[in-house]
Amino acid sequence: SSIFRDQFNRFPCEFHLMSFGDEIKTHWATWIVLFFAHGMKNLVNQVEIAFARSLVSCEEQLAEGIYTGSQWCGNRLEVINVGYSISQRGQAQESFAMLLSITMVAVLGSVFGRKVVLLIGLSGTTISVALFMLACAFPSWSRLLFVMGQGLQGLLPIDHLSGLIIFDISVKGGGMASYQVKGLLDTIGSLLWGPILGNVVQYLELVNYHTVWMIIFSINVVVLSIACFVMPEPMDMTQLKKEEDKKDKAIGPVGKVVNEVISYRDVYYNPLSWRFLLMVCIEPCWMHCMGMIPIELMAYHGWSQSRVTMMILIQPLFIVFMGLVPSLCLKVGYTTMMTVSLVYLYSVLIILNLSIAFSDLLPVMMLVAFTLVGGFMPLKEYVDSRFSTPDEMARFKSVQWIIGYVLGMAIGPVYASIFDAKGQTYFTRAAPNLLACVLMVTQILHVRYIMYPYMKKTLHIMDELESKLKQLFHAVKKEDAPLDKETWEASGLQKALGKTIEEAQGPFATVDGFREFCRKESGGTNAETKAFIEKLETLLASAAEKETKKAK
Repeated sequence: SSIFRDQFNRFPCEFHLMSFGDEIKTHWATWIVLFFAHGMKNLVNQVEIAFARSLVSCEEQLAEGIYTGSQWCGNRLEVINVGYSISQRGQAQESFAMLLSITMVAVLGSVFGRKVVLLIGLSGTTISVALFMLACAFPSWSRLLFVMGQGLQGLLPIDHLSGLIIFDISVKGGGMASYQVKGLLDTIGSLLWGPILGNVVQYLELVNYHTVWMIIFSINVVVLSIACFVMPEPMDMTQLKKEEDKKDKAIGPVGKVVNEVISYRDVYYNPLSWRFLLMVCIEPCWMHCMGMIPIELMAYHGWSQSRVTMMILIQPLFIVFMGLVPSLCLKVGYTTMMTVSLVYLYSVLIILNLSIAFSDLLPVMMLVAFTLVGGFMPLKEYVDSRFSTPDEMARFKSVQWIIGYVLGMAIGPVYASIFDAKGQTYFTRAAPNLLACVLMVTQILHVRYIMYPYMKKTLHIMDELESKLKQLFHAVKKEDAPLDKETWEASGLQKALGKTIEEAQGPFATVDGFREFCRKESGGTNAETKAFIEKLETLLASAAEKETKKAK
């Protein structure tokens, strides 16, 4: 839309309209499938908590005109407490199913491609929603059908699978633009699926969710069809074929699976993998508490379910401030901005968690403050993707999600067990949040003293690339004229970089377009980026030599 186009035009190069346009145009079917698959699962997760409350029953009769969340119980706090417990037990079942499916993704996805496992997962979520529809029709079986449906939701570990798919696209040429498109769609999705659609459902304060599940089921069928018949395989299968061609005979399906399983021993023996996995696996343990904020506002501060939906007004700020972090990165450097963003982010989150037990205003203010670093996550994910080689990172991420789902089987029930909707003292109310703060501090110490040296390597390379491309652009560009075809060829850019000005999508009137070209050409690993920087240094030296001769 024109609104989003105007917003993108105000962003620096990381969010340049052409970069987004080219990336989305090239992989449009993949982005549609990931956007709606992720969205439908988020919408289900958003609705299922209210749906679980509708299953609660107790001895206290429901008073006329009073909405407690369940037509079978008149005690509001009891419905909140028990409903959350039911939901978390369902989440534990989902995590167990995800543990099984993530193993399938890790192994079969690397052998037969990502599309096969994506189709299996989408089929599972479609059947899952059908079971939720049946739960509305058969109240006596509703809790069993709810648990079964939650389990089938686990067949689609969309966060991990989409991460692998986007990683494949990035390595094949998308570069950082792939993560930026993901960041944009995640921001739009986090506004559309949960705050808008999910909150609309909660605002209606329903007691029967059959129509909601019918709509979600229909969308899932369409997404499954697009994934099956239109979406291409995102993984580069040519490398596997080349490895097979080196051998005298082709490897059979069983042999491929066995070889892939054996390859994971590298994760066990690689010390870097343990450092990386510890860092990324602490995060879901404290992030889970963020989902409890609306529940705590309802329990401790008397917010109604419809009032909680008004927190939707915070979400558009993520889009408004998405370009802030990338813009500051260009001014102060990626290394500096990474440190500033991390300190700011954790400070805001800790204050939020420490204050929720006694205040409803301060946590909301912290959520607003959190939106200022909405553009930080694409940078963090990009840096995280460069800790090792693409193959090793794919295995790291697979193991990361396996550990995450093992933890997920316990995280929800643990938080539910210490959550007390009827709590009267600070510690009984803040117990889940204090646990989250301890975990956050643990992650901060791990990042600072163990992982940051590895992160600095990538950040320094990014800063060096930014510095060199700016120097080169201003060195070869004529004053008051764009970097055109004549200058491109005369300065040796075409010969050194192997691209014509048309292939580079020039001419370049400003450094923004040239920066985008350099980032796409700099490769998907630190080694490739270093090699590209060496080319820029050679061109800079040549430009300086020509300038010296011209001055003489």
